[in-house]
Amino acid sequence: MAPEINAHQPSRSDRSTLVYGNLMRVCGAIAVVVLHAAAGGVVRFGSITNVDWWIYNIVDSACRWAVPVFLMLSGAVLLAPRDSETLRKFYAKRLTRVGYPLLFWSVFYLLYANRGFSPARAMTNAAAAVAVGTPYYHLYFLFV
Repeated sequence: MAPEINAHQPSRSDRSTLVYGNLMRVCGAIAVVVLHAAAGGVVRFGSITNVDWWIYNIVDSACRWAVPVFLMLSGAVLLAPRDSETLRKFYAKRLTRVGYPLLFWSVFYLLYANRGFSPARAMTNAAAAVAVGTPYYHLYFLFV
């Protein structure tokens, strides 16, 4: 008698975690923090010593891989097949996870940036910037 072949399909919970993805996220998060810290020194060329500037520049350059890795991880997670998720459910989930935070932080930073203007003008500037996708320079990743 032939042995029985187990055609077990991995459950969604088995497939949902990329083992190496968690390590990449941790390393990427650290690299992004280091990148932001080093960028402050890179833009001070001329006001710091050449050696210091080169150290900042090398550290900054060595951490540039982090943002593309986060984008690729997001793509890998989004491309994972989900049989039970409709297109409507997919977009509704993204709206709550990305849309609402994007709207909140866009308005927050635009009000901060326009704090010298009247409240009406600040809101007009904020609404226009959000509508064209340029609320504040560091929020670009929420549009990706």
